Amino acid sequence: MLRFLVTRLLLLPLLMLLFTVVVFAMVQAPPGDFLTSYVAMLASSGSSMDAAQVEALKQQFGLDQPIHIQYLRWLESLVKGELGLSLEYQRPNTELIGERMLVTVLLALFAFVLTWIVAIPAGIYSAMHKNTALDYLFAVLNYIGVATPNFMLALILMWICFSNFGLMITGLFSPQYTQAPWSLGRFFDLLKHIWLPAIVLGVAGTARLMRIMRANLLDELNKPYVVMARAKGMSEWTLVVKYPVRLRSARSSARSAGTCRSCSPAA
Repeated sequence: MLRFLVTRLLLLPLLMLLFTVVVFAMVQAPPGDFLTSYVAMLASSGSSMDAAQVEALKQQFGLDQPIHIQYLRWLESLVKGELGLSLEYQRPNTELIGERMLVTVLLALFAFVLTWIVAIPAGIYSAMHKNTALDYLFAVLNYIGVATPNFMLALILMWICFSNFGLMITGLFSPQYTQAPWSLGRFFDLLKHIWLPAIVLGVAGTARLMRIMRANLLDELNKPYVVMARAKGMSEWTLVVKYPVRLRSARSSARSAGTCRSCSPAA
C-alpha cells in the first residue's frame, strides 16, 4: 500500500506538467488569441484601438514571443496563482473562481448527501424485497435516471416547478442576490434554489449506487452467517444493517485500494 502511494505521488508532478502542456496546446489551437477577442469586443461596443496600442499589449502579454516562451511565461503565472483577467467581467479570474468556489462545493455536497440518503435505503429495500412491485419500480426508475441526460431532466423539472407551483428557478440566486455580498438572506435564498440542481446532479449517481447496493446485498443475504443470524431470532432489518451492509462496504473499500486478498465473513 505504501509503495503504491509513493509511486503515485512521484508520478503526480510529471502528470501535472503533462496536463499543463495539453491545456496550453488546446488554448492555442483555435485561430487568434485573447487580444484579438478583446479588440473585437471593443469594436462591437463602439471603441477602438490603434496599431501602436495593440502592439504594446502584445509585448506586455508576451504574444510576440515564440510559443515555447509563451508556455513558460504562462506556466510561471499559473504557479504563482496569476490566472489573468476575464475579458467578460474585466476582473481577475482568481476573484471570479473564489466567488464561485463556495457555491460549487455546496452544490456538490447537497448532491452527494441526496445520493446517499436515497440510494442506500432504497438499495437495501430492493434487495430485501426482491421481485416485488416496489423493486420493479425502483429498477425502472434506475434505468430512467441513468438514461436521461442531465440537461433534459433539468428542463423537465423546471417546467414542472413553474407550471404547477409557480416557481421560476433558473439560477442559484434571486435577481436581488445575484451580485450581493454573502449574508444570511443570501444563504437562505441559495437554499431555495439549490435543491433543483442538486437533484439533477444526484439522479444518475443515485441510480447507479442503488443498483450496486442491491446487487452486493443479494450476494450476501443467503450466505451461512446470515442464515445463522436469522435462526438466532435477529430481526431482518437489524441483521441486514449490522452484517451484510457493513461487510460489503468494507470489502468495496478494500478492493478499491487493492488490498483485499481474501475476505471471509465471521459468523
